[in-house]
Amino acid sequence: MINNNFPIPFVKKGIISNFFENKGVEHIYLDGHNNLGFSGGPVVYYSIEKKDHRVAAVISAFESTDEPIYRGDTATDLVYRYNTGIIVSHSILHAVEVIKANPIGFKISA
Repeated sequence: MINNNFPIPFVKKGIISNFFENKGVEHIYLDGHNNLGFSGGPVVYYSIEKKDHRVAAVISAFESTDEPIYRGDTATDLVYRYNTGIIVSHSILHAVEVIKANPIGFKISA
């Protein structure tokens, strides 16, 4: 029995591509590969100053684009959704705000 039947997460890696703020929401864009089901997962970094791992953000989505399907050299009416490799995450500060505004479950200190 692996991990006492608890799910084991996939561990992926990426590199920060951009920081962006929109309507007061801080986004961190990562260049990496994200899969469906990763939303809510942590974006972790190593703090050289504190000498430990920290959570910077929470994964929200991945950017995708619809690409045409070709038959030979001719595009058909069909498309497939292509994962661009851009991961969208929200600053952990926003997750902490939501947790503090809804104090249910396990008590945290942040």
